Amino acid sequence: MRYFYSLIFTLFLFYGSSQTYYPTGTDSTTYSVACFNLSSGAHSTWIEQFTFRGDTIINGKLYIKVYYSDDNNIDTSYDVNSSMFNYKYIFAVRDTAKQVFTVNKNDSLEKLIYDFNLSVGDTTNHYLDYSASTIGFSVLSRIDSFLVNYPAPHYRKKYFYSGQLSSSFNQFGEIEGMATAFFGRMDSEIRSGGCIRMACIQQKDLYLYKTCDTCDCYSILVDIIRSDLDEKSIGEINVYPNPFSDIINVDFATSQTNGIVKILDVSGRVVIEKRVNHNQSIQIDLAKVPSGIYIVSVEMNQKICYAKIIKE
Repeated sequence: MRYFYSLIFTLFLFYGSSQTYYPTGTDSTTYSVACFNLSSGAHSTWIEQFTFRGDTIINGKLYIKVYYSDDNNIDTSYDVNSSMFNYKYIFAVRDTAKQVFTVNKNDSLEKLIYDFNLSVGDTTNHYLDYSASTIGFSVLSRIDSFLVNYPAPHYRKKYFYSGQLSSSFNQFGEIEGMATAFFGRMDSEIRSGGCIRMACIQQKDLYLYKTCDTCDCYSILVDIIRSDLDEKSIGEINVYPNPFSDIINVDFATSQTNGIVKILDVSGRVVIEKRVNHNQSIQIDLAKVPSGIYIVSVEMNQKICYAKIIKE
């Protein structure tokens, strides 16, 4: 009997906690994202943030501004006016009566993105994301609970749709207060696909979500880049020393190498490029580049090889 009452109490807590509504885009919330895409030889790499900061009035209604930064740095200050980070105001969010609306910068059209009042089987006309120009529709197919571990374990509702919101990058559902599809091309470990990975979600000094329990946001982003690089590297080159101070050596598996060696920063920008003509090893002077993570890309023999290096 004691076990029975304990079970009922636990279920009551679960049910009660899942009934709490968690609004989207509260002030001082940041979504940190990483991408490393080397498919088909393309270099597509970035670290970016979406930061909710500050109020604004549009058509007499109160919104929170959303800023975007792709400076490949992690900003925990929420100072969107800082000269250290290239923040751009892109749209505003209003979450009222469990409905999430956005208005683009330099626009006055309010777009309904989510309606968390729906019951299973209900349909909604909405925009897929803040940048969408046409209205689509979705049908709420089911509602589940999602365990959020931060700042303390709790459950939130997770909504699954058919229709427009059933596209491939939304197949894992939308979580109250953590929904990311309205950013447009957002995929994550909550929702995965393509080269984009949600590393963490922070609200002020508290985590709401992160892929690694013992990591901070920057470490998570670096780990994502490293793991993606390891998966896609061909492994026909040896780069050393690593970490390095000024000069790196690049050894090739064959002396008949004929191609191009590029050094890229984490944004995908080529900082040094050298042509290889039947060399088995070359040296590259990187004394003038700042400390950080770099990618060695070697295009040779109709293949592309990669290696990650760190300058101390």
